[in-house]
Amino acid sequence: ERGDGDSLVETSGSYQLTEEPVCFSTSSEVRVRRDDGALTETSLGEVQVGDLIESLDWRGERSFSKVYLIQHAGSALYADII
Repeated sequence: ERGDGDSLVETSGSYQLTEEPVCFSTSSEVRVRRDDGALTETSLGEVQVGDLIESLDWRGERSFSKVYLIQHAGSALYADII
């Protein structure tokens, strides 16, 4: 059974639950549904807020979810060294 913090991860064509959050590389490929309904594959680095990306719900069923936030975009830290 899935808990609140669990994530689905694909392993060898099947999906399993993990208890740790999973971050994906910007080069990971995702399917995006465009405004005209067309499906395209693109890298996560090209995904924008508002895109509909294919994902799995808590039952493991495929659906499309709207992107509301890109967590690590522009997260580089800079500091002056004294």
